[in-house]
Amino acid sequence: MNEVSNEVENDAVKSVNEVQENETQCDKKGKKKKLTFKQTCCRLLIKYSIIFAVVVISLKLYGCMRQINRAPSDTELALLKSSKKALNEEKTAENLLTHVKFLSIREKPRNYEHMDSLNECADYINDYFSQNFYFDVSEQEFNADGFARKGTKFRNIIATTPEIKGAPYIIVGAHYDCFNTTPGADDNASGVAVLLEVAKKIAIIEKLSTKQNLKVNVVFAAYANEEPPFFTTSGMGSYVHAQSWLKNKENIDLMLCLEMLGYYSDEPNSQNYPVPLLKWFFPTTGNFVASVGNSESSDYARLMDWYIRKFAQLPSEFVSLPSYVKETAFSDHRNFWEINVPAVMLTDTAFFRNKNYHELTDTYDTLNYQNMAKITNAITVFLLNYEPKNDR
Repeated sequence: MNEVSNEVENDAVKSVNEVQENETQCDKKGKKKKLTFKQTCCRLLIKYSIIFAVVVISLKLYGCMRQINRAPSDTELALLKSSKKALNEEKTAENLLTHVKFLSIREKPRNYEHMDSLNECADYINDYFSQNFYFDVSEQEFNADGFARKGTKFRNIIATTPEIKGAPYIIVGAHYDCFNTTPGADDNASGVAVLLEVAKKIAIIEKLSTKQNLKVNVVFAAYANEEPPFFTTSGMGSYVHAQSWLKNKENIDLMLCLEMLGYYSDEPNSQNYPVPLLKWFFPTTGNFVASVGNSESSDYARLMDWYIRKFAQLPSEFVSLPSYVKETAFSDHRNFWEINVPAVMLTDTAFFRNKNYHELTDTYDTLNYQNMAKITNAITVFLLNYEPKNDR
């Protein structure tokens, strides 16, 4: 797979050089004619679109051959049976709705322009993590000078399971800010709601279990400042968190990013893609969960796809693309890719499906809480059954 990625990257670089060196074309009389800037851009756009489609299709076909098809293990089935009460979907859906309503129905939107509202949401998350008396809950304060009012303090809310000495870490993260004046129900109150309920289930199951199920340390992180003007900058909460792990990044097996998990449609042609050609190889109905990784995270993308299919029993797709394909890096996982930590984004595919993206219509009543509850349970089972990679 890496060879395919390298070939495509080389091809892309070569195409840029060709356009730069050959910005002329012959007219009917054989004379050289200068290409306009618009023509040059159009040619590059067409070429890159074709390259992108070829990469995705190649990796999709490659992935299908390696899709995990095993049945759930006895350990996983036993966990489901013993944790039936904690994994109750109806109650989980009710809790998810409560979280999304609190975060999205506000007098003022939860972002850097309304710090009181943003901090109320941070307090809510902190309190929910703390109420189980299981996690070590802390806050990571940081500034984003140059993007927000100087001296403004932003907060990442971090909850860590009791330490298992010598065990690696999995970070599960979601951003809690919203864009502009939007309610931000799907983006990203849905991701935060799932984050909170997975954490709660882990705490309940581990406290009630006669034996420890977790074999890995789990860090639940709610991030500030994923939305513009912070996106792609050092002002992102996830950037600050990733950088704090820089010296110990080898201890992280995976970062799992929860980004927009609430919007689903059974309408035909409700799913879009960056390149229309991809509709020939991926579903055109927007009812699936997507696991998105880079080339180094492909095994984890396939693993999450399997858990969604087997334990959430929802349609699921996965794709692993080179990190430079910008459509794959539209959330907090990008900052862990930058420090070479495997990271996978779980998503409903955002604006490729949800027309309410970054609109005032992104409200709580447009989301599917039953699907979100199923995803919550699947992630919980994944964490409780995860075998550290060093032990494999």
